[in-house]
Amino acid sequence: MNKTLRRFLIGAGIFAAVGLLAVLVVFIAISGNNEDAVKEDAEVYTEDRFRGQTEVYGVMYDSMGNQPFRAAAQVRHEEDGIEFLVYRNEDNQLVDTYVSSKWEEEVKQTSMTYLDEEMAGVENLDIQFEKSTSSQHRYTPEDAPSVREVEAAPSIYLDLNREPEDGDEEIFEAFADFLQDEFSFSDGRITVQYFEGDTKIKGGWTREFS
Repeated sequence: MNKTLRRFLIGAGIFAAVGLLAVLVVFIAISGNNEDAVKEDAEVYTEDRFRGQTEVYGVMYDSMGNQPFRAAAQVRHEEDGIEFLVYRNEDNQLVDTYVSSKWEEEVKQTSMTYLDEEMAGVENLDIQFEKSTSSQHRYTPEDAPSVREVEAAPSIYLDLNREPEDGDEEIFEAFADFLQDEFSFSDGRITVQYFEGDTKIKGGWTREFS
């Protein structure tokens, strides 16, 4: 390789490295500023809506499009410990998930009390109510109802860290009946999946609420 070509390649490499570093610095700066703006928005919003009884402790990002936001502030209510999100919706209005998060926690606590006694191998229980439901925002934190007082439609995911066993379906049916009796869900579903470590095992079970 002649000296001219070698110098050109070395120079091109240095130029590319410097350019990449510059892009990285700009990206970090933009991300940091965006995170600060998300937190500041949430602090102003929660000071008004929650009378300062909250702590903004982080920012959640969604790059996959699975959530109704790109960035949301993570907030904890200091009185009841409910953790929820504050973000800007498609109309650029600040909204929060306090009510849905409160309902999720209520269903989860009742469910785990039942599951601890009736089912083996419970790895994870995830309760989800639609976070973008606008009707939730008519409630203030002080008058947010119990999930038992509204027509609610959850998506419930129960992960078991074990192989399928005979009699599982009867246990799942009994659990679904218990939830229906407790909360009178108007819609939604419960899905059970089996795992071995992080690997999903063939099998599972689903039931619709009505």
